Amino acid sequence: MVAVAVLAVVIGGSVAWAYIASGGHRYDVADAPNAPVVIVFGAKIQADQPLPFLAGRLDVTADLVKQGKAAAVLVSGDENGSSGNETRAMSAYLVGKGVDPAKIVVDPHGVDTYDTCARAMRVYGVSRALLVTQSYHLPRAVTLCRTLGWTPTAWPRPAAAATSA
Repeated sequence: MVAVAVLAVVIGGSVAWAYIASGGHRYDVADAPNAPVVIVFGAKIQADQPLPFLAGRLDVTADLVKQGKAAAVLVSGDENGSSGNETRAMSAYLVGKGVDPAKIVVDPHGVDTYDTCARAMRVYGVSRALLVTQSYHLPRAVTLCRTLGWTPTAWPRPAAAATSA
C-alpha cells in the first residue's frame, strides 16, 4: 500500500510539475503567436502513412504554415523506427497538404521528446518555435524545452497541440 502511494505521488507530482511549468502558456490554434518554425513530434506510422493521431499533428502544422504563423517546419522523428521512416512519412504528408517542401527541415534523430527539443536548439539553432503534439504530451514537451533554455508557450487543440518558445 505504501509503495502504491509513493508511486502515485511520484507520477502525480511529475504530471503536476509539467502542467504548472507549462501553465500560462496555452492558447487555441487561432491565438497561437507567430514563430520562425513549427516543430512537429514524430510518432509511429503504418505502411509509410501517419496514424490518425500523427495525422492530426500534421494537419495542425499545415494549418499553422498556411496561416503564416511560421515560415518553416521541423519534422522530428526516428528515420529508423520500428514502424518505418517517420520523418519521410511526415514530410510527404505535409507536402500532400500543400506545405512547400522547401520549408520542411528533417530531423531524423529526434527519437524522443528531449532529443527533439535539444537537437532543435543545438543542431538547428532553434530558440523559438511552435511545438505540435497531442494535448496530453504538450506539458511535458513545453517543460523539457523550457528546461533547455526556451520559454515556450503552449496551446491545446482536440487532436493536437502546439507551443511557442
